[in-house]
Amino acid sequence: MISRERKIEGIALLTVVLTFGLFADGKAVDYSFTVEVRDPIVIAPMGGFTILKATITNTGDLPDTLDVTLEYEEPDTSWAVLLCVGPVCYPPWVTSAPLGLGPGQADSATVDVTPFSVDGGLTASLTIQSRGNPSLVETVRFALITDGTDLLIVDGDGGLPYETFYRDAIPENYTKGVWDLLLEPVTSGDLATFDFCFWLTGERTPALTVEEMGILSAFLDGGGRLFISGQDIGRDIGGTAFYTDYLHASFISDSTGIFTLEGIDGEPISDGLTIQITGGDGAGNQARPSEIAPVGPSAYASFYYQSTQRGAAVSSATYGPADTTRVVYFAFGFEGISTAADRSTIAQRILEHLAGILVGIGGEERGGGAGPSLPATIALRQNYPNPFNPSTTIAFQTAERTHADLAVYDLRGRRIRSLLDGSLSAGDHAVVWDGRDEQGSRVGSGIYLYRLDTNGAVATRRMIVAK
Repeated sequence: MISRERKIEGIALLTVVLTFGLFADGKAVDYSFTVEVRDPIVIAPMGGFTILKATITNTGDLPDTLDVTLEYEEPDTSWAVLLCVGPVCYPPWVTSAPLGLGPGQADSATVDVTPFSVDGGLTASLTIQSRGNPSLVETVRFALITDGTDLLIVDGDGGLPYETFYRDAIPENYTKGVWDLLLEPVTSGDLATFDFCFWLTGERTPALTVEEMGILSAFLDGGGRLFISGQDIGRDIGGTAFYTDYLHASFISDSTGIFTLEGIDGEPISDGLTIQITGGDGAGNQARPSEIAPVGPSAYASFYYQSTQRGAAVSSATYGPADTTRVVYFAFGFEGISTAADRSTIAQRILEHLAGILVGIGGEERGGGAGPSLPATIALRQNYPNPFNPSTTIAFQTAERTHADLAVYDLRGRRIRSLLDGSLSAGDHAVVWDGRDEQGSRVGSGIYLYRLDTNGAVATRRMIVAK
């Protein structure tokens, strides 16, 4: 065991008071305590030491012993997580300890965290229970997210567990953390720390507050990349400037009564998909999937309700070289998608689109469709073999003489290898990739993207490196 002193920092966000009355010598006495939480969510650097702190005060008339129990979930076992009660810090395998307090006395219980090796988010809780009256129990929660984390999930579902559907669908090569709005409001500066934001509204009413719309507006004005999902967003804020100017959507109706969605040929997120938003292993909470329409030249429908041209989702983007702003908005809850496989596929495609590397699905001389589909001037073939090791061939066709840029990207949008950058004549072309990056090192196994850009006509396909 280790003893040491610690300071109180931050602003109090929550105080809980629990009381239980007794009588002694004709006078009422009680057991009671308060729990004060400061800074329940912290953004911290990798390798830094952070204290997540609760101050416990015996507000009763009797001395009491309080049992403090820690539960936590970290992104990697390399993280060091310790329970400290009073002046004593316990070894990692000890997750419960007593705290004795006389009437009016106060002391702290903390979760001491040092993240190592892997970015991401930790969630933790401290449960405090009175021995004098075991019915007095309170649980307080914390979160720590490293500042190198790729994606922030903003949990705005009002305490329901829908964030797990988002967290589990995100590909493993993206690090992620969860910000629960019940613990602390998020700021645009907090959002700007991360490459991507997934914001879920669940069944909360209103789906977004005026303050939250302002925070998201500032985030997007700064080049933010946002996926937002919820069946009541349009109903609650469809008449606001934020809805039209930032989500690039027009609210048509509150409930379509249709729970089958069809993908749109050539659309980056939904191409080739037909999904259900009821049943299966989804949340089962979809009752009012809204109808929406895209607003503005950069917006387009991303899903239709079955056998209709009624929009269920909108994607938008600014493709300027200095502006990374991209938004994907689902007028239904992502958590309602009925299979984990569909949720994973869609989450990956959303991230690829937000990263700016998937602005059209390559195909056989396919043009038209909705959104930035493949122009008829180029055709990008599926690489062969796929999966592959150690090399693969990428073939494509150009309808006219053009400048061509063919490059390989990872799923975070980082350019891994330039395969071609120059003028090409019309006709069929093929390039071999040897599975190495620009430095000549072999890339790891996993999914990569190859993107062909010919004077603004862009197509992208996926390929798999197998080891």
